[in-house]
Amino acid sequence: MPGALFEYILDKVEELEKYALEESVSGEKAQDDSPAELWGDLASFLMGRLHGISNEVAAELTDHLRKKGDLLDGWFADAYTRDMLERIPKMVARTKGLASIVAVTTPSKATEALIRGATQTYVFGFWDASMALCRAALEQALWEVMKEKVKNKPESLNALSKEAVWCGTLDKLTGELAMLVVRAANRVLHEKGSTESEARGVLWGLRSVTQRLYGNKKQPATNPTYSGFRRVGGRALPRGRRP
Repeated sequence: MPGALFEYILDKVEELEKYALEESVSGEKAQDDSPAELWGDLASFLMGRLHGISNEVAAELTDHLRKKGDLLDGWFADAYTRDMLERIPKMVARTKGLASIVAVTTPSKATEALIRGATQTYVFGFWDASMALCRAALEQALWEVMKEKVKNKPESLNALSKEAVWCGTLDKLTGELAMLVVRAANRVLHEKGSTESEARGVLWGLRSVTQRLYGNKKQPATNPTYSGFRRVGGRALPRGRRP
């Protein structure tokens, strides 16, 4: 059930949009696009150009509007608000789908920051960023635990994962998950983008490995964020071990 604040803001936005549409009616015939919709489309266009690669027209228009007081501020604020209102229900569902990582030993602030970043970017819907951060978090966490057990850091993350299995830091399942996280993240970084199910699967792999590294070693990796991990990792996991 949506929260009262979310429902209140959503109702107010819908009320404002209804008012703007009524204002755009001329006689008995409404315009195809209300001024509010046109401004919203323009704001989204300019924001998209600022987020990525722009062109001369968009750059000049943005610079011109920046000189018009707080006009651009209002357009961007409205665009971000509408975007977040659309995202919030999905963000809530993704957050509810996460299982807690219960640590027995506390990871470093750097490790926790990367795990948190990988999770938050997944929750917000930035699949590629989440998968890249999952790889970084995996390397940080693995080496943090393994540096006391090996003299020199292995040349690759896959080699570090195998070393962790060999010395008992990871079991067979979490060792496979670690290597699948690396494989999937490398594919995203060097080939093409990912999907929600792929990002969810890679995050599940990271969080399962993290639980093994810092939590109760006897606790199985059962995180409900798993979905479609076989597709991104290549090798199938045993069906009986899926969460």
